[in-house]
Amino acid sequence: MPEQTYLANLHVDYDTMFEILSESRTIKNDDEILAMRWSAQIASESHVNVMQNCKAGMRESQLESFFVFRGQQDYYIGRVEPYLSICGCGPTAATLHY
Repeated sequence: MPEQTYLANLHVDYDTMFEILSESRTIKNDDEILAMRWSAQIASESHVNVMQNCKAGMRESQLESFFVFRGQQDYYIGRVEPYLSICGCGPTAATLHY
């Protein structure tokens, strides 16, 4: 728990907050569902672009660039991909990439 002087007199009911936050993460409204579908569409098309362009001997960074390129060119996502891709290849392909 961080020590923050501006919160010193604030009482937080952690049990109630847990319930509220848990509930907000499980039930999505129509706009949230639309955003998730849009993100999944971009990610799916980006992964297909990686698979269509990968060749033997390419580095992970090259494959990642195909993922990012698709989203930026077709959806104008700028620097905000649906998630950071992990395009494992070569001897490190089976290594966890965190």
